[in-house]
Amino acid sequence: MEKTPEAKIIHAQDHDRQDLNSLEAAAKGYARQAREVFLGKDGVAAHDEVARFSQKIASSTGPEQYDVLQSLVRALNLRKPSILSEVPDDEYDRAAFALALVQTHETSLH
Repeated sequence: MEKTPEAKIIHAQDHDRQDLNSLEAAAKGYARQAREVFLGKDGVAAHDEVARFSQKIASSTGPEQYDVLQSLVRALNLRKPSILSEVPDDEYDRAAFALALVQTHETSLH
């Protein structure tokens, strides 16, 4: 039985929500590593890049947030590839790590 277009859209939206929830969970797994980056030799560079993107990441959701996280990953990779050296070369893991960096940065501001 074929799914209706509406059912496909609902399924895709549910899938996006699950991805976002699992990305949040994966980011928690990178929290310690994110704190270490900010305290380490690359802390200033990480802070500068994360600060540029944090507001847009915090104010977006779903696929839009994921796209902005990927932009942050690209910026970090260009400026200081060593920040990402301990993170698997996987788009999802790097997005989760970027989210952990943003969350750690936001926490440090309060």
